[in-house]
Amino acid sequence: MSDIHHISAEDDYVANGKFSKLKPIKNFEEVLDPSLFCRMHRSHMVNLSQVVRIEPYEKENRNFILGLV
Repeated sequence: MSDIHHISAEDDYVANGKFSKLKPIKNFEEVLDPSLFCRMHRSHMVNLSQVVRIEPYEKENRNFILGLV
């Protein structure tokens, strides 16, 4: 799990940079540990251990900065 930095939905499949799955991001949200992964947007999930800071962006939005190693 620590190798997954983020998961992004693209159209009808999910890509994590290496693999593509023909499942919606909701499936990943249901099976991944919520103490490790958080859905930040309808099409994005992040590994919370990779978040190094959170920056304000526009009125009610935030940018999550990941420390990609």
